Amino acid sequence: MKHLEHSGRILVEQISASDASDENTLIKFVGPSERGCAEISRKEMALFALDSNISRLEQKTNECAEKASREHAKAKQCLQQKNKQGALLALQRKKMFEEECNRQQNMLTNLEKQKFTLQAAEDTSTVFETLSLATATTG
Repeated sequence: MKHLEHSGRILVEQISASDASDENTLIKFVGPSERGCAEISRKEMALFALDSNISRLEQKTNECAEKASREHAKAKQCLQQKNKQGALLALQRKKMFEEECNRQQNMLTNLEKQKFTLQAAEDTSTVFETLSLATATTG
């Protein structure tokens, strides 16, 4: 991989998360016509970070849902054993996990909205550049 980076065929950028515990590597393949002047744009880094955070949040949301499901089963088991206090505590933990799951789903929705907004801005920019080029060519 170092050879590809040295020859200019790929660009490599380390992207750290805000908590500094998670670091990702963004790799961009560069075509022959782009070598020497290519760079990883801020938009590409932003999309990569959004995608990374979206997948991380989806995983955390699934884990919370599984924990809530386990607590529900635990509450049922406690009720069968006539352990009301244990069932109550399990239901409280279940509610806590469900609230955390909802909070993460809201964050996930916000990140996906940001991603769509960024992509829409790129599309608008491309259309505007195309119209400008067409106007310059005909006028």
